[in-house]
This record gives sequence, C-alpha cells and structure tokens, in this order.
Amino acid sequence: MICCGVCGRIMNSHWVHDRAGYRCRHGNTSARPTSSRRQKTLYVREDHLLDRIRHDSCLRRRHPAMRDQDPDSVAGYLRLNNMITVCDHDHRTIEADTAVFPLTAPTSVLTRTARSPPNAHTVGPGPIERRRLLRRTAGHSAGNRTPHRL
Repeated sequence: MICCGVCGRIMNSHWVHDRAGYRCRHGNTSARPTSSRRQKTLYVREDHLLDRIRHDSCLRRRHPAMRDQDPDSVAGYLRLNNMITVCDHDHRTIEADTAVFPLTAPTSVLTRTARSPPNAHTVGPGPIERRRLLRRTAGHSAGNRTPHRL
C-alpha cells in the first residue's frame, strides 16, 4: 500500500507512458475550481520506488527478503508484513509496525540536482494517525482501478 505523506490519503494507481505509477491530488478534483494554495500533485513511478526499496542497505539488513529482484515478491513481502510505503515530494519511507525505514535516494548527479524545494508549510499525519486513517478507509476502495503490484 502506498500512502501520501502530505495528506495521508492512499495514492491512486495509474499508467503513464506504459509505466505503472501512483499519484495523489490531495483531495482536489477537476469538478472543483482550483485555489491558489493548492498543493502540487504528487507523482511516484513504481519502478523508481521498487529500485529504492531493493537497494536500501538498512532495509535489506533488517529484511533480507527485500534483496529479491522480482517486484511481485517484494510487493508480497511488504503486504505480508503489514508494511506501508509513504511518499512525499522529497522522501520515501517504509513504515512497519515496529520501525520506520527512510529509503535513501539513488546516488546520481541527476537525482541530487533535480529535487524540488521542500514544502515546509505542509506536514502530513504521523505514522500512528496514518494507520488509523488507513484502517478507517480500508474497505472503501474506489471502483475499477487497475491493480498494481504494490
């Protein structure tokens, strides 16, 4: 499960340019007029997220099954162990019942220079509140979304 770290909602799965991804519009829809204080839509590509999960040394030390290169087995392990992936514009973390694992970004010149500035005035719900919100909305998934691995 992938959760938005900005607003706490479950991110919507979608396909962009033949790649699986996730997005959160933070409750904004095209049916309502936009405001000047509207948050930027958060987009996360699934392959980038899986690369971060598979290559994070701290997570691999604590959970050796994360070394597997098969995306379906990594996703299955996350579901089996009740782990939630939390994403915001700058950071990605894996939250388990007992710990929070910040995922390190790949070491590339492009990823270091292409970051957007942090949004200091937005703080999403913490891990405990996020789990409470997710339990409340667990049975209310919207319609016919395309199933993804995570």
